[in-house]
Amino acid sequence: MNFKSLARLVDETRKKLDACQKPEEEFILDESVTYDLHALREQERNLETKVNGCKKQQNELENEIKKYNERAALKDDYITEAEKLQNQLKQVKKDQVIIKKTLSFLKTAKDNLTEKYLGKMNEAFAKYAATVLGASPELGFDIKFNYEVVEDGLRRKPQSFSRGYRDLFDVCAHLALADALYKNEKPFLILDDPFKNLDDEKMKAAKTLLKTLAKEYQIIYLVCHTSRQVFSEK
Repeated sequence: MNFKSLARLVDETRKKLDACQKPEEEFILDESVTYDLHALREQERNLETKVNGCKKQQNELENEIKKYNERAALKDDYITEAEKLQNQLKQVKKDQVIIKKTLSFLKTAKDNLTEKYLGKMNEAFAKYAATVLGASPELGFDIKFNYEVVEDGLRRKPQSFSRGYRDLFDVCAHLALADALYKNEKPFLILDDPFKNLDDEKMKAAKTLLKTLAKEYQIIYLVCHTSRQVFSEK
């Protein structure tokens, strides 16, 4: 309901209230006329009924006027709240535009990442894995740099392999990432006892891998047992 309609209702209600408040002159008896007592009493009862009805209607109308006045008093609050909601709507629309642009940029970044790094990482991973396993496994990185190994036609997550194989795969994955990120200048590598869970056979392959890496990278290799030492002390 708009405020013009509200004002019109208040005015109509006041008119109804005024109609109930008749002047006393209408009820003054004419002394020149002879009245029947029974008829007067009946008329008195009828008037009392009408008066009570008018009082009831008066109370109802006064309450209705009070209600409309209270609504009218809230006009400024409604206007303020409407302006606030309009501002919020504008901000939401701006946020929506920003989110759509962000999603578009993220998709572009993902595509660029896939094209620029993941292919190189897959190649490097296969190269390093072939060094330690003696064969080049089929594998693949996803956009979060998680990888899976395909064995006997089945895709297997690293968690399905033994702890020793997981350690080897993890080292190969980190080396593949280094190869993809640093094409020209090679960073130095810090390996903190990464092969402690390998058996003797896998440890031999890991030592071969480290010797191959040492031709391209400066390596800081830390171990806590001589069985995992790569180069013998002279």
